[in-house]
Amino acid sequence: MNKFPLLVVLLAGVFIFVILFGLSNLVSIPSVTAKDVIQTPSPSVEVVPTETPTKTPEAPNVEEKPPPQKEEACGLKKNDIPNKVYRWCTFVERYAKIYNVDPYLVFAIITQESGGDPKAGQTIQIIEGIKYHTSASGAVGLMQVMPCDGISGTIPCLNGLCFADRPTAAKLVDPETNIRYGTRMLANLIRENGSILEGVKAYGPRDNPGYYASMVMGYYNTYSSPKKK
Repeated sequence: MNKFPLLVVLLAGVFIFVILFGLSNLVSIPSVTAKDVIQTPSPSVEVVPTETPTKTPEAPNVEEKPPPQKEEACGLKKNDIPNKVYRWCTFVERYAKIYNVDPYLVFAIITQESGGDPKAGQTIQIIEGIKYHTSASGAVGLMQVMPCDGISGTIPCLNGLCFADRPTAAKLVDPETNIRYGTRMLANLIRENGSILEGVKAYGPRDNPGYYASMVMGYYNTYSSPKKK
């Protein structure tokens, strides 16, 4: 029997086995899991807050701001003056004395004009970007003084604008400034018109000065009389 072809077959088989076995060890393909996958991070998204509508700022809240009582206490009797009006007693006493006006008359004006509320007025005005409560004609504050700006700043008189020399609404909304300026005005009007009654008529509205004066004088008589026990 010829052994040469058989040997060749055996060698060829061994050679093929070695080649296949070697390749299987040299070339191994690892399994890929989800963790092995390189994930491209999604781009970060910046959340921009939605802009809220711009609110018109209001004049400083002076509704609950009491007059300072540290250095001086009010020496005026309260009588029947409402608490909301009497709380401004320190300013009333101070400027009534300076301008030589009966303080109880000033209290009466404040009662009629604002009821003691520094933000009195049904009209809303925006002046220099600030919201103010005023009368229909533009008057501001405790004694409803007409400022040089806003509605009242456009009212004409013979020699120009009627209230061009007045303080601004921003100043007159302050209770002390308003009482100081209003009391000075009242004193001048009483002197110019010759009596308290005529001065009060001149201080009030032009359309019905008689009614205005009767209301103020009623408060004045009540406040200036000693309270009955």
